[in-house]
Formats: sequence, structure tokens, C-alpha cells
Amino acid sequence: MKFVIFLASVALTLAANTSHQVNHMFTLVDANRDGIFSKAELGHVYQNFDLNGDHRVTMTEFYRAFCHADHRLCIVAGDLFKDLDADHTLMILESSLDHLYDLFDADGNDEVTKSEFHTFMVKELDKLKAAHNLN
Repeated sequence: MKFVIFLASVALTLAANTSHQVNHMFTLVDANRDGIFSKAELGHVYQNFDLNGDHRVTMTEFYRAFCHADHRLCIVAGDLFKDLDADHTLMILESSLDHLYDLFDADGNDEVTKSEFHTFMVKELDKLKAAHNLN
């Protein structure tokens, strides 16, 4: 259920105050409420996207999971998938989670603070909003 709420927050972020909504998203992904978005918590989010459990998230799975909470998410799903598909294989492999985590971890200390999460997500979502004229 938290995952659906997280996706709904992304949709609201695209239509509203990015900063406030990103702070809300952090509370959803920080499952143990320790103020750190851990690699284990990223793994949990990933599992929600890997609909068939094969340790790969295809573009189809990404669309289904990402657009599930709100159809407005579909507007940016393709671009976001491309940003996360670092090796351009048209799938996000479980083995690439360390790379994805590093995108958030600005100081490279293997801990993503709320501030780091906020900085990355606001930048990414603002870029997607601008690309789709959603500002």
C-alpha cells in the first residue's frame, strides 16, 4: 500500500509544489523512519516494480507499476525509465541498484539522507516537468 501512496505522491509532485511532495515521498520510502533511504529500502521499491520477480524491470513492468496509482504518471514514465536504464538495455536490472543508489547518494557515503533524496528528486522531477511542459 505504501508503494501506491508513493506513486500517487509522484503524480501530485508533477502537478504541485515539488519540494513539499518530495519531502512526503521520502517519508514513504524511509520505511524504518531512521532518516536514511537505505539500499534495502531501494530494494523494496524495486521489488514492487519487478512484477514477475525475475530480477529485471522491463519497460512494460515499469509502466504498469508506475502508472498504476495515477494515469498522470504515464506522461513522464518513459523519460524516467530511460534515465534509470543506465546501460540502455531496455530493462533495469537488480544488479544495477547500486548505480541507482549512487544517483541519490551525492556524497558517496552509502547513506542517502533526506536532503540528498530531496535534491535528486526535485532536480529529476523538475527536468521531467519542463520536458513535458507541466510547469
